[in-house]
Amino acid sequence: MAKLTATGVRNAGAAAKSYKLADGGGLYLFVNAKGAKYWRYDYRFAGTRKTLALGVYPEVSLKDARERHAGAREMLANNLDPSAQKKLQKLHADVEANNTFEAVADEDDELLYKPAMGSYIEIFADRSTEERRHFVTGLEHGVRTRYWPGGRLRARSNYKDGLKEGIAKSWHFNGKIATRRNFTRGKLVGEVERWSEAGEYQPASAENRESRSKGEQSIENDHGWLRTRGGRYGKYY
Repeated sequence: MAKLTATGVRNAGAAAKSYKLADGGGLYLFVNAKGAKYWRYDYRFAGTRKTLALGVYPEVSLKDARERHAGAREMLANNLDPSAQKKLQKLHADVEANNTFEAVADEDDELLYKPAMGSYIEIFADRSTEERRHFVTGLEHGVRTRYWPGGRLRARSNYKDGLKEGIAKSWHFNGKIATRRNFTRGKLVGEVERWSEAGEYQPASAENRESRSKGEQSIENDHGWLRTRGGRYGKYY
């Protein structure tokens, strides 16, 4: 496949329909119907096809686009998602600038991920603590706690090397126990014990017991990636 040239990129103009000019290795110049030019990189990560935006021409030249493309390919070689890393860089810049950040999301429910080392907290809009987590060499390790608005304990679980381990408990807003679960290497073992807000024990349904016996119970494993949501705030300390 012939490589793009600086002249070819400069002369690429508007057409009846948008089109692509490939440079190889998934890198291409996308030209829309109005003639605007965007660098893109198509790749696959964890079995999913993705596209990474590398900048707008002419602000980002052919040489610059190739350098960014090479950097993204290096991330893939190290089992890192270039699109996720791009979002992380923005979040890190926000932290450095303000010492706090508001999670940036394209949609309210979209999850953004960032690796962490040390302790991390998420707080409600009124700045009361919502969640505390701890990381070692990029993997969640130690006790994770969540709180109801106002400071009541909502949930407590333990992580080891990024996997949930041991007894995990949650509480209703009134302070009564809500659930009790047991994990081994991130997998739920045994039944989920549940209690109503009035303190009444609620046995697991036969349907749920059957699904767990078939291995359909979900596995909780964050692998050290920190999830944040639109409207939440966080701070490293």
